[in-house]
Amino acid sequence: MIDVIGTVDNFTLVPSPVIDATDPKGVRIEQRLQVSLKSASDEDTLTIEFRPGTDGRASNDAPSEALLSQWIESGELVQAFCASVRAQPFQHKPGKTYRKKGKAIQVGAETVEMESFVVFAGVSMAPLANGPALEDVVRKARSAYKLNQRAYRNKRNAERVAQLEAQMAERIRQMQEQQAAQATGQPAEAAANVRRR
Repeated sequence: MIDVIGTVDNFTLVPSPVIDATDPKGVRIEQRLQVSLKSASDEDTLTIEFRPGTDGRASNDAPSEALLSQWIESGELVQAFCASVRAQPFQHKPGKTYRKKGKAIQVGAETVEMESFVVFAGVSMAPLANGPALEDVVRKARSAYKLNQRAYRNKRNAERVAQLEAQMAERIRQMQEQQAAQATGQPAEAAANVRRR
């Protein structure tokens, strides 16, 4: 679990594309709640992102928009409890000023500047003073992490099964060739070479 402490600076709902084999278009759009925190230690801006729950809205443990607005106005220190962290790449836009120079990357005939920012996968957020019991928060963060991990494994397993099913006809043909070769007493490779000619 990652615990981030700071003051809420901004929040917004952003659309995010997600690859989804069950969708006719192959992709679905999720509304994710992104909260910007000013770190308590160095006032660096950190992004906490809450993914939607099963009902399509941000998970039950995500802060409401009213609560986020209240925290912005009060400047109260909050804790964001996160399950993981990842780097989100983005391209520098011409004419816009950035704090640091991006990495120049060749894309076709064009050179673009790329950079990334850190995004924390939020599980819940609460005031620093009189916050929830850490044991409960750790349990929820671990549960969120395990659910995401299981979803990833289900996706990988489905891809593997689809790949095996696509290869099934070839595997059956090879097995039949081996069986025919054994019946005639020839090595499997010799039987396969005879059939190919």
